[in-house]
Amino acid sequence: MLGFEGYVATEVVGYAGGIVVAWKEEFLTVELITKKFQFIHLKMRLEKEREWYFTPVYASPNEDNRRILWEELKVIADNMNQPWLLAGDFNDITSYHEKKGGGSCL
Repeated sequence: MLGFEGYVATEVVGYAGGIVVAWKEEFLTVELITKKFQFIHLKMRLEKEREWYFTPVYASPNEDNRRILWEELKVIADNMNQPWLLAGDFNDITSYHEKKGGGSCL
């Protein structure tokens, strides 16, 4: 209904997770490399341009799951030798000054 021919999505578990990447096949070629609960790793090519990789992330709020995510992303990073875009919601903060509400992070 949105006009995209290609798409890939992760499964949702209850109210948690869920990533969807959609594209127009006339402009972009997408190859699924890996699909996990917290990320999708894709090889992209825009028409006749150079290949690059895209990894959208929706990290779990569970610390143990996020630890697994970082281990899996490190394996990808260690083997990456082409352009790579890693983006998304990592469900983490860099400083307690960023946090509003909820439990303490100190």
